[in-house]
Amino acid sequence: MRSELKAALALQLAWGADEALEETERVKDLGFTAKACIHPTQVPVVNDVFTPSADEVAKARRIVEALAADPNGVLLLDGKLVEKPVVRAAERVLARAAATH
Repeated sequence: MRSELKAALALQLAWGADEALEETERVKDLGFTAKACIHPTQVPVVNDVFTPSADEVAKARRIVEALAADPNGVLLLDGKLVEKPVVRAAERVLARAAATH
């Protein structure tokens, strides 16, 4: 087991920016909101992927503002049902954006 862990760490250290970007995007697609780095060169890549884009922030703002305007707990926005879990996710996007800017 220890040798497998050492091999995995060595592989991650050997990754270039492309591999780090691909891996970070993959874990973001799985729903993660952060990723541990084992080398300082990975930090900018991970930060870039997990920092919400302007489009993500705008969408999150629309969701939060729509619920504030109609606080019944459920609403329809752009033809999609928006409930509390979606609002909470939008609030987390706004919090991450505020923390990184």
